[in-house]
Amino acid sequence: MCRAYGYVYQYNKNIHHDNNYITTYFRQIDARRRKRRQRHLLPLRRGEYVNFVFPFKMKLQGEERETAARTLYTCLPFIAIFIIVFGLSQTLGRILAIINKAAYVTYTFSSQHKIDFVIEGTGFFPKVLRNTIGRLNSSSVLEHNVDNSMCVPKPHLLTAAQYWVLGFKIALILLTPVLQAYMNRLPRAIAAFFFPKREKVRVLYMYNMYLRKRAAYAKLKRRQVMLNAKRMEFMMSSFIGIFYRHCKFLRRFLVRRCLVCNSRETTDSYVCRTPDCDAVYCRQCWKDMDRYCFACMPKDEFISDASESDYEFKEY
Repeated sequence: MCRAYGYVYQYNKNIHHDNNYITTYFRQIDARRRKRRQRHLLPLRRGEYVNFVFPFKMKLQGEERETAARTLYTCLPFIAIFIIVFGLSQTLGRILAIINKAAYVTYTFSSQHKIDFVIEGTGFFPKVLRNTIGRLNSSSVLEHNVDNSMCVPKPHLLTAAQYWVLGFKIALILLTPVLQAYMNRLPRAIAAFFFPKREKVRVLYMYNMYLRKRAAYAKLKRRQVMLNAKRMEFMMSSFIGIFYRHCKFLRRFLVRRCLVCNSRETTDSYVCRTPDCDAVYCRQCWKDMDRYCFACMPKDEFISDASESDYEFKEY
């Protein structure tokens, strides 16, 4: 109850709280602006997917993936310790089972004795002796078996059913962060059902905010492009870069990447045609940069066509 109350309070007071979902209303706004031929957000740029969550997609997205990964990282040491202990117990169990079979020893003690008095004669005293001492004649066989079964270890290995139970518990531990990510989508949907006007305000604010960021995207990425271009220039001037330029068969092993989104170079990628530049852009990033290569062109030649009136708007 306290957590639900806290979420509703943050939902109504903090417009940034849990406000990163591409909802139906978000798509409607984007469709209207596209119809009017104004700036719009959809489809998202490659670097923007980490900031949004599509609530009807099964794949973990953005912060959900990071949260689930952090939770899994905290669980992995305990699972690793459990697996190590489980493996050691199985190894020791098998070793003790071998010892139980090989170290079992049986000791047999046997003895046999016989007492036989032979009295000969027919007189009075021989008869008396045969009746007295002759009764002491006896014979016995003693046999006693002893083993070390009380000392030999008797390990009990896990059954197949117990293996399945342990595997199910480990799988449940690994799936819990993923299920938690899906469950975290429900509070926003429930709050939007009970506060529809507040939901519209939140979506409008988020849409306007990312329109501003989209307009300033090229300026924000310019410094990153220049740093990446310096690293690539150093690599291309190195021994490996010389081989890359002159030995085409090595290009399948030495793959260049986009200076903006760091994606692998493909046949559709754009390579700057300026001599001694060789900057690589994927097609989407080349369009986002308004077809200007910041790695070799000065900043003054870049003119942004964004204006405040183009992306700020209100709906009532």
